[in-house]
Amino acid sequence: MKKLHRNIITIIAFILATPLMLSAEVRPNEVVIGLDDSIQQQLLNLESIPYWKDSTRLISYEEMLVRNPKFDVTDHYSKADYDNEANYWLKFKVNIDHNSAKHWLIEIYDQKIQEIFVFLPLLDGSLKKEIMGASHPYAKRRYDHKNFVIPLTHDIDFSKPIFVKINSNKKVDLHMNFRSINRFVQYSTKEYLWFGLQYGAFIIMAVYSLLLWTSIRDFKYIAYIGHIVVVCLYSMTNDGVAFQFLWPKTPAINTFINAFLSFAVSLTVTNFIREVVDKKYLTRSYHIAINVLFGIQFLVLVLTIMGEVPSEGRLSLVITLPVLLFGLTSIYRKSTMSPYYIMGISFLLIGCIIWYMKWYGVIPHNFFTFYGFRMSVIAEMLAFSFALYDTLRLLKESEHQAQRKLLNQQRITELMHEQVIEEQKKNIELSNKVNEELEQKVKERTEELQKREMQLEELNQQLSQRAEKLGKTNYKLDVTNYNLKDEIKKVIEKRFINQVVTLTEFQDLFPDATACKRYLAKQKWSNGFKCKQCGNCSGSKTGQTFTMRCTKCGYVDSVTSNTVFHGVKFDLTKAFYLSYITLYQPGAYRNIELSEMLNMSRNTISKFKTKVKEAKENKLLIPNFTIEENNTIEIDEKKQA
Repeated sequence: MKKLHRNIITIIAFILATPLMLSAEVRPNEVVIGLDDSIQQQLLNLESIPYWKDSTRLISYEEMLVRNPKFDVTDHYSKADYDNEANYWLKFKVNIDHNSAKHWLIEIYDQKIQEIFVFLPLLDGSLKKEIMGASHPYAKRRYDHKNFVIPLTHDIDFSKPIFVKINSNKKVDLHMNFRSINRFVQYSTKEYLWFGLQYGAFIIMAVYSLLLWTSIRDFKYIAYIGHIVVVCLYSMTNDGVAFQFLWPKTPAINTFINAFLSFAVSLTVTNFIREVVDKKYLTRSYHIAINVLFGIQFLVLVLTIMGEVPSEGRLSLVITLPVLLFGLTSIYRKSTMSPYYIMGISFLLIGCIIWYMKWYGVIPHNFFTFYGFRMSVIAEMLAFSFALYDTLRLLKESEHQAQRKLLNQQRITELMHEQVIEEQKKNIELSNKVNEELEQKVKERTEELQKREMQLEELNQQLSQRAEKLGKTNYKLDVTNYNLKDEIKKVIEKRFINQVVTLTEFQDLFPDATACKRYLAKQKWSNGFKCKQCGNCSGSKTGQTFTMRCTKCGYVDSVTSNTVFHGVKFDLTKAFYLSYITLYQPGAYRNIELSEMLNMSRNTISKFKTKVKEAKENKLLIPNFTIEENNTIEIDEKKQA
């Protein structure tokens, strides 16, 4: 009843106000848009079309007629000035020349406008209401076109003003184009042809990159394909064709898709640049910068979803692109990276700058500013494609250079072989001559040898007697040498334990990790193998060095397992030297001296020395550097031999 009562009051007020409205003079703020055959179109905005803001968003068409608020134009119009918390009412008249042979329409470009209500007075006194917008299904539009089109038919009473109500929670562009249908069809055909070429190029680049990936298996091509797909969807969303062809029955997607795809473009271009940069330049600071950039991109997405940042503002791209451009430029100076990557990022950044300048009204709305971002996207894709091709070309050139070096090396080798063959021929000739001379000399000396043979037999008898005497003498020398070696070992033991062995002297004994593992294996398995899992005393060697496999349970025991060296990530020789200093010379060096000597951090040295000191409590094997232990191991080896 309340609703019916309200409608009756509104109708009565409208009927009473209609004569006054018809008899009133046209205010200066009412605009009459003249259309004739001499022009094709008129592109107007709020600088030319009077508007009124409804901050309550509750005023209906009938109430607006009763109130008759003052419509006015603005001195300077930009998209950033749009108040997304109010409804905009536009008011204008259209004067079509009676002799005009053209049919006319109104086209609104911004596809993000959620609701558009067009109130058209008809000649029969009735009112026609057109409803369209991004929050309504696409099929609700009269024309199957990405933009919002209102036809100016002959049944419209052009002597009365036309009202348009704009309702949008996002900042939108209120440019309206009054154009002829011929111009609309011509422009739309060219525009959709441009879209076909643009998205066809995207598909071709994606398919080509996929074919390259199948042959090269380089992940940067997959990253590039992902970037192409996201940029393609982002361009389709900005162009309005995504709503037209991909989700025409789901207008709810339009509320968040622009913010999500802007974040996705920033994310994929960052990931693509990370993949194309040479791995040797991926420093720790670079990884930290990329991770921080990912975090900022995600934060911008969250703020956009919460409504703190305009979803169509491309803020994520504006933050991402300068950072990537600066990083790529610094890396390009040090490497042989293709410059097309920098060009691609620059093109996309220029497109964003043009878009922002148009957003804030710094540059006018025209063909180049309207399609500037789209052109920059195409330029970016082309630059990235050239960059991938250039990278592949550089790779092939390096392969060709390597092949040329290999061929030159083969030629040098062949020349050396030929020289060797010639030298061998000369040597054979010389050897033949020498053999002939030797044969002659052998014949001459054979007789002399036969004569001396008797003398040699006598000398052999004398030598055999002397050999017996030498054998006895050698036995005495062996005993003496053994005693001397024993004395030398004792001296070395005293030197090793009682005095500090320098790192250079220690490396003479243990030059590498293999020597350390061999020494540790002798000490660990000197009394035989024993499995720490099942206690079995029988083991066999495995395919890896310094490991034993239990013949019962199959457990594989490494030489460093259950020792102080298990899990050590630095050089094993340094670990051996640290264990020697800790066990036998704890006061020889301070940790800071050991840090400079071994090129290690003091924290690592301190932790390892603590591990060595607590080895007995933790039942960990530590190396024994005493001579008795070494002698025992050597004797066991000799017995096994």
